[in-house]
Amino acid sequence: MVTMLRLSDASAVNALDDCAMQAVIQQRLIELSEYQQPLDELVEFWLLDGSDTGAALEVPTGRPVMTGWSSPGGSFLPSWDSLVSHPSCFEMVFVLDDTGYGAVFWIPKSSADPALLELCSKHAVEA
Repeated sequence: MVTMLRLSDASAVNALDDCAMQAVIQQRLIELSEYQQPLDELVEFWLLDGSDTGAALEVPTGRPVMTGWSSPGGSFLPSWDSLVSHPSCFEMVFVLDDTGYGAVFWIPKSSADPALLELCSKHAVEA
């Protein structure tokens, strides 16, 4: 069962309990406001719940998150476009179509699925 919370506007972000995560997401909202388009025309923000697994990310993205893309040499090729480690969370970004529309998944380091945290820790770049 997927329990991700969609953060559809600034009020949803302001309601988050984690102040550090809230600050990171608010910064992204500020950056996206430069495009002068409604947020839902640019990106979907999703906050994962502790019960959400990496497999749950595969439903909205249509991408193999935990296993990555297949490669000729058998090495792991990530299906996300960007994975950034922040102090309290990971920010996993997918560009979903040619217009640049995307989905950003905020993965709390304090409560996410252990397998997903391990994957993120292994592949993320520091903010």
